[in-house]
Amino acid sequence: MTSTVDHVPDREGNPMSSPADQYNESLKKSQQAVLDAIEAWTKSAQNAFSVPTATLAGPQTPDQVIDQVFDFAEQMLAVQRQFAKNMTAVAASNQSKP
Repeated sequence: MTSTVDHVPDREGNPMSSPADQYNESLKKSQQAVLDAIEAWTKSAQNAFSVPTATLAGPQTPDQVIDQVFDFAEQMLAVQRQFAKNMTAVAASNQSKP
């Protein structure tokens, strides 16, 4: 009696030769998704931490300072929200894989 193993095609449609290959492909996809999430977070954080040109113009009124602080907090929260969503998407995609 001969046993056959069903091979799952990879992204290019070629049969994968072993479960180890399938695991490696899944691992590569997960790593890339994490790297993409970190890169997106880094870019967003760089934008949030950039120095506004208004601060270079001289003394600020208390209202301007308050606006800048809250604008910064708003940007930082948006960055954190996007990062959390990216990480959740990565975790969900890893859980759905066999």
